[in-house]
Amino acid sequence: MKFGSPTQRIQSLVEQAGKKLDLKVTCLYLAVVSFIHVEDTATGAQELKFVREYLALDLDRSLRTHEVYLQLIRDKISPGEGLKRLMQLLNQPPRYKWWQVALWGSLSSCAVCSAAFSGSFLDCIVAAPLGFIVTSMAYVPQNDLYVNIYEVTACMVMAFVSAALSTTKKLCYSAILTAAVVWLLPGFTIILGSLEISSVQNMSTGAVRLCYAAVYAMSMGLGIAIGTSLYTVIDTSVEDVIVDYMCSSVHNADGPWWQRPVPDGYGFITVPIFALSFLSRMHLTYTDREFYVALVIACSTWLLNHFLGLSLPNQPNIVSAAAAFYVGILANIYGKYMKGSPYIVMTVAIMFIVPNMLMHGGLYVSVSEQIQGNSTTSYLDGFQIALKMISIGISLTVGLCLAIFIMHPKHVSTRKMGAAYAY
Repeated sequence: MKFGSPTQRIQSLVEQAGKKLDLKVTCLYLAVVSFIHVEDTATGAQELKFVREYLALDLDRSLRTHEVYLQLIRDKISPGEGLKRLMQLLNQPPRYKWWQVALWGSLSSCAVCSAAFSGSFLDCIVAAPLGFIVTSMAYVPQNDLYVNIYEVTACMVMAFVSAALSTTKKLCYSAILTAAVVWLLPGFTIILGSLEISSVQNMSTGAVRLCYAAVYAMSMGLGIAIGTSLYTVIDTSVEDVIVDYMCSSVHNADGPWWQRPVPDGYGFITVPIFALSFLSRMHLTYTDREFYVALVIACSTWLLNHFLGLSLPNQPNIVSAAAAFYVGILANIYGKYMKGSPYIVMTVAIMFIVPNMLMHGGLYVSVSEQIQGNSTTSYLDGFQIALKMISIGISLTVGLCLAIFIMHPKHVSTRKMGAAYAY
């Protein structure tokens, strides 16, 4: 839970570990809380444990934790040695310091600006320091109260700054803002929710996650609306630029090269950079085989998603489901025939789909309506954002479940469905 392991497998893995230790263990996992009942059949002693841990994302330590589990199950190490190694992982500091993580965030914002949000060369350059600031804001105050409002605060500050920069008439408001806050998008939450729904046993938890992602997206939209509205009080001339979230007036095809949208051909450069920075920010290193497999799958997924989007411009759900199906097939092949970790190699590829679904004004429709004074329409568009997040989760679930059926056509048990996208 602390390292972002596949939550749909927590119950079965804990119960299997209990059997190995000759204990009767029953585990119930609900969002951020695990209820674990342990019974010693020999003595009759019983104990109930509550484990609460907010999900984080550290793919490197997540993979190492599962390696310890496998060694224990296969009798390669003793329970005492396994506990010692787990404590070392828990006490081990993160691989990167805060400023290094911020640099990876800066690089990912720069690369994704043109790859997913049609930004210009100038937009990409400006998005880099904004991404650095957004990531750094997470490390400034170590306060539980600030953690609850971090995303809204970051969106509000970035919206204010992006609105100010867009007054130059040379920068695209929506491109630089979305690229700056791309890491805040609930991609990881949607991944876990889709996997939990596909595993059947955790369907209720997965549904809660998708609803949470919808509310989370609405809170991001609220922060963007507040920050933008604050700047329009200072300078009303920015309203026309904000309403034009497609940036047709800023990205002049006849203007200088640095103000035009980056050609699609540059995606062969920016997409690998974006995938590499995402993997590095999630602490996966180049020494792991999964690093390179995840990089290839993520880049090929972007290609598929991009060209399907051009072929089916008004069918984002079909495009997302097809991309998820493609990722699911490759992840299953890697796990089934190469004995690797499907969950690790598919995480970044699935995260690619979420920004693409929100491109071209996904988070800004309600903001533009509010700037224009259409408050009723603004509220309705805010709910459309929430429904879009749920739609993303359903599309991913359909694609991933179909991939399991194709890879295991004879019989798909609930256990196999849960294990298909685990380690």
